[in-house]
Amino acid sequence: MQATENQIKFIDQYLENSGVKYLDIRYEMTDHVATALEEKEGDFYDEFKTYMILHKKELLDSNNKFSKIAKNKAIKLLFGNLLSVKGLLIAGSLFGLSLLGLNHMNFEKIVYVFYLTYFVLILVISGFNIYHKRIKKEKLWSGTHKLMEVVSFIINWVMIFGINTFKTPEETGDNFYFILYQCVIVSIIVMTIITSRQLMKKYKLRYEG
Repeated sequence: MQATENQIKFIDQYLENSGVKYLDIRYEMTDHVATALEEKEGDFYDEFKTYMILHKKELLDSNNKFSKIAKNKAIKLLFGNLLSVKGLLIAGSLFGLSLLGLNHMNFEKIVYVFYLTYFVLILVISGFNIYHKRIKKEKLWSGTHKLMEVVSFIINWVMIFGINTFKTPEETGDNFYFILYQCVIVSIIVMTIITSRQLMKKYKLRYEG
């Protein structure tokens, strides 16, 4: 039997209600389940119920496996971007401009600029998420969501670590390390935004044409 559009939506909704929250993984699983059911001859819903009794645990295990694979690929792409020409230019430019700024403004103003940059980048990320989730009503893609989770954890850890290790220096000689630390954080945030955009375009091209 050929699965209808409503039946495919039913499979997708069932998977989402079962905890498969990422759209790309559900696309793959829905196609897999629909293909298996099309080989059956009985009533669709009876065959679906039987299939899920036998294979639901396997599908949920696969969901966890695919989520981890997506996370690893996203992190690998982020590090590739950080070490790319664009990433190194962004980090180098931030560092160079910061050191140059010390010749034209006091160190307290440099620190203020960094914190202002954090605030602006957080607004950009928040606006990015609100636009895609609330306005465009887009579902979650595994790679982008996992990347944000990992980077948020890393940034929070680095910020906590940095509060104790890279305090605002009292001596001019320590400015170099403080600025380097701040530039690394800003570079990671900027490249995370760029990487997320790359992943979203990739997912949309593959799954939405």
